[in-house]
Amino acid sequence: MHISGVDLRGCQFPQQQLTPEEEARFLALRINVVKKYKIIAMAMAGGAVLLIITGIVIVSKSTGGGFPLTAGSPIWAGSLILIGAIFGLALGSSNSEWKTESDKSKQRCLVVVFYVFAVTSFSFMGLCIGYSAWSMAACASRNEENTTCSTSFDLQVGMNAVAIVTAIGLFICCLTVCIMFCYYRKAFLFQSRQERVAQMQLLLQQQQHQIAMLSQSQQQPYYPNTQGMQFSNTGAGYGTTFSHSPPSYSEALYGENKR
Repeated sequence: MHISGVDLRGCQFPQQQLTPEEEARFLALRINVVKKYKIIAMAMAGGAVLLIITGIVIVSKSTGGGFPLTAGSPIWAGSLILIGAIFGLALGSSNSEWKTESDKSKQRCLVVVFYVFAVTSFSFMGLCIGYSAWSMAACASRNEENTTCSTSFDLQVGMNAVAIVTAIGLFICCLTVCIMFCYYRKAFLFQSRQERVAQMQLLLQQQQHQIAMLSQSQQQPYYPNTQGMQFSNTGAGYGTTFSHSPPSYSEALYGENKR
């Protein structure tokens, strides 16, 4: 889109201009943060596998039991964590030097995806902890008439306890990922809402200044006391620099009759 010669296509935010010192500092910080992300992703992957195995054992030994023992919440929660951990491992293997624009976009995208999976996993971890605690309490009573727990009381209590501890550990890992995303966002050149608003205001001011300057340059000059005179750059004849305006039709007609 163009307005009087001013390019407004996209109204994109101006790119952040970093000094060489800032680029070096952010690069060192980014490399350190990516290493931490990789360690957390490895811990999440191990915990997710353990949680899935625990859920499979709980469900397979739940013959005669009922909900929530048969819900398999550790399996679903562990599967989601495992997918997020895969993205975290990919982030840990990405190029932090940003030699190309593709490297920069890929790493920033992986950071966001890893963060989104961490946030989403909170609810699944909560369900896993709640259902496992419910099942463990039902099995700990050793009530033969209990329709929730199966006859494998000790096994179910132990497996659900493992599921609870593992889910709490994974919850802490996800919380750490979220805190790191907010704390180290500048290392990946993520901007806060206030910074984006400030850049948008700066962009609008620049566009308004360009439009004002262009409008001033296109204004017609004003010459006082030149009634009936026309000023232009056309060739000879009417409309030349000091030629009078042509007579109207009535003046030409009645002027000839008067003569």
